[in-house]
Amino acid sequence: MRMFSPVGIGSDIAGSIRIPSTLCGLTGLKPTAGRISTVGLKAITPQTTVAIKICIGPMGKRVDDLAKVMRTLLSPSMYELDPTLPVLPFNESMYTGTDKPNLVIGYYDTIDDPDIIQTVPSVRRVVRQAVRILSERGHHLVPFSPPKPLWALELGIRSCGTDGGQALVDALKDEQLNEASKSIKQIVAVPYTLTSVADTLLRKFIGKPAAICKLARRFRKVADLTWHLQHWEKYGREFARAWKEAGDLDALICPGWAYPAQNVATPPHFITPSVIYTLLFNVVDYPAGAVPMGKVTAEDLDQAKEAAEQFKKSGDAYHEQLMLMQADTNGLPLGVQVVAKPFREELVLRIMSELEAGGLEQMTPNSTVSDSH
Repeated sequence: MRMFSPVGIGSDIAGSIRIPSTLCGLTGLKPTAGRISTVGLKAITPQTTVAIKICIGPMGKRVDDLAKVMRTLLSPSMYELDPTLPVLPFNESMYTGTDKPNLVIGYYDTIDDPDIIQTVPSVRRVVRQAVRILSERGHHLVPFSPPKPLWALELGIRSCGTDGGQALVDALKDEQLNEASKSIKQIVAVPYTLTSVADTLLRKFIGKPAAICKLARRFRKVADLTWHLQHWEKYGREFARAWKEAGDLDALICPGWAYPAQNVATPPHFITPSVIYTLLFNVVDYPAGAVPMGKVTAEDLDQAKEAAEQFKKSGDAYHEQLMLMQADTNGLPLGVQVVAKPFREELVLRIMSELEAGGLEQMTPNSTVSDSH
């Protein structure tokens, strides 16, 4: 994709379009579920997913390539193929900005919660750079905090594996797995009644964000499913309320992953927790895209080293190790995530295009960004 393919089509149920795009310097778009037909798509374990919906979307090198794909797909032939879709042709005025030139855009550069993995300095820097670019273009930027992120993480993980992940393990039994994939087996192997004990040990010996065994517990009875579906809708309403209270946002800028592309030796307890940065928008079913934002700089590494010292002093060994892991990331691609309300993919693409046009990939390493907006 990065070198030879002008565009590709991916699927996304937790971040599978946006995560590789963010880590590989690509653009990618996860539409709202139901905007693009999924007729003919075959999931690995469709029998064990509930509430959460898989999406089809484009990946490419430039934002306008994604827009061209969306224009092509949102055609009469797709609506004839799949009559269950709402007929929503590509909205040119939303994409060009003629419908609303100046936007209210929320932002956060990390999810500030003790149970959630924090982003590294390089990721925070490019989010702040994106905020500055959009501010200079006349948009109003306001801080935003996702409500109850651990709740969203639990809802998302359990929706992807109502059996606790056993079907996925069975489907991959003949595959060669990396360490992160092997960790799925370890989580599944924890007996239901011991998940709380396992999480207690993980919190004590690794760190709070690693304690996800209880979040991945299988559904044991119909009441579990009923509870889940009720809370799924409840969280969606709570997120929408937070979105409105922040300033009735048009869109949101945030990280698409907690850190740059990880080394193959990265422990899995740093990988699975980071999925909250993309999974959140599958849970609420908001369209989200990834756009490149330059590369890791030497200054980023210095700041990560300083952050490691601060986490060491505070006794947070988990984030200390995460910051130390950044030592060999110089030059790796960085990106941000752009989010909008359901069925406003064109607005996501517009903001991505504005960031791309802002020349962020060519910013000098010594660029400074003010935190006041």
